[in-house]
Amino acid sequence: MNYTNLTQLINQDCYIVAPNGKIVTAELLRALKNYYKKEIYQALDGTTVGKVAVIWSNNLDVIYPSMLAIWELGMTISVHDFNLEIANHPSFSNFFKHIDLIIGSSPDAPKAMPHLPHVESLETVMNYPAYQNGLDVDCVSCLVSLETHPDQTYVLDQPINENTVAVLTHTSGTTGDPKVITTTHGVGIGLVRKNIELFDFLPNDKFMHHKTLHHGALFLNYAVPAFSVSPHHHWVVTKINETTTSDGVVNFLNRCLTKCREDHITKWLVAYNWIRLMHLCQSIDLPSTSFITVMGPDQPRLREIFKQVRFQKLYNNFGCQEIGTLFVSCTSADTVDSYQSNFFNRFNDLVDIKIEPKQFLVKFKQQHEYRVIGDVLSLEKNGIRWLGRNTILEKDQSSIDIIQVNKFLEQYLDKINFSLVPDYQLGQMYLALINNDKPVVLDNLNQTLVDTFGSHCTISKIENFNFDSVMQGLKPSQPVLIHFFRQF
Repeated sequence: MNYTNLTQLINQDCYIVAPNGKIVTAELLRALKNYYKKEIYQALDGTTVGKVAVIWSNNLDVIYPSMLAIWELGMTISVHDFNLEIANHPSFSNFFKHIDLIIGSSPDAPKAMPHLPHVESLETVMNYPAYQNGLDVDCVSCLVSLETHPDQTYVLDQPINENTVAVLTHTSGTTGDPKVITTTHGVGIGLVRKNIELFDFLPNDKFMHHKTLHHGALFLNYAVPAFSVSPHHHWVVTKINETTTSDGVVNFLNRCLTKCREDHITKWLVAYNWIRLMHLCQSIDLPSTSFITVMGPDQPRLREIFKQVRFQKLYNNFGCQEIGTLFVSCTSADTVDSYQSNFFNRFNDLVDIKIEPKQFLVKFKQQHEYRVIGDVLSLEKNGIRWLGRNTILEKDQSSIDIIQVNKFLEQYLDKINFSLVPDYQLGQMYLALINNDKPVVLDNLNQTLVDTFGSHCTISKIENFNFDSVMQGLKPSQPVLIHFFRQF
């Protein structure tokens, strides 16, 4: 069948098992989709096609129905990892000017970009704030139903087709000015189908979800393929401050592993680099469960994990923010001897790749413009090897090792929270200070850098960004900062 919208791929019988064990039924999710469509349509006065929405929530019972509503109205989902302080900071407002509408609920969503239309997200059977704080309270019941919100046809202000934009994100900014990049429904449909193949997704799979929208490679490369192939979905969440320590992460992983055993989960994308702590988890047998990761452990650690957890397979995933999944390796306990964390032998053949000495270029075959990615790859006989990020900045015909400069700044700036921002394209370095009240004189800093590394090693611009206490220890992303310094 020739699909033109990602919603046509997605299983309409999906249901969600919430962290408290209650089920968000397919019928309720359909009613919620109708709720979001109505609220969005009214908030934008019917001019929805081409508008960009942010789903300010990690709740799966918000993401699934609002995603369908957004796409059926011809709108675009902005894939993000927004922090309230960054989104509302005047220095970065221009970075987010493409956003037209926010979907979300308390505590942060109503405060985010208050000048934009907001649609309130609804609790279903999950009292999320109470659960997150470890309180034992009754679940809440959603008042939306197909009786209150039946299916309805909306007149769109423009036609939509396979060229309508489905997803929007930013380039990483490491090799150029951070730019908004888009994925159309046509390209997205191909990508979803390819990921179903790369990760061996099956109709009887039971998927577990934690992080869904904070990075493009997770959304179009795990969540949407999962929603498309199977109706069975389980949602897990961390509790307040649970992931601020390694012990807290291990506690969360243990809960998830127990859920995998009890609910017969077959696929789970383990967020961040948390799989590297799984050897510290409880001993458990999970012969039907496979893990997907974007930051696979090294071989000795994976051996330990297989002995401790005894799961089925590890799908190690390499990709980029601009495209998503590019390469995959698949490893079981029987094949761990041949596993290498930086070697991949399954390829996304929907993309074209050009490998250069300090970067690679990539694009979907349907697209004309290549994206420049600051990673070093080598093509080998049986696959692709990732050799690491390019950390060498060329300036005035000299090379600067960004890692060494960063280590130096950690000593020089002592306890100041900072980000060194390399601009590889322009051959410049910028310095962002976070909530700093100590004087840092750029001329003095540069003289010390010159004395240490040579005359070519200087910082072009410095700026201090003040945030509320909730930002303590956090930093704006590199694309946000490069965008600021390029305009500054």
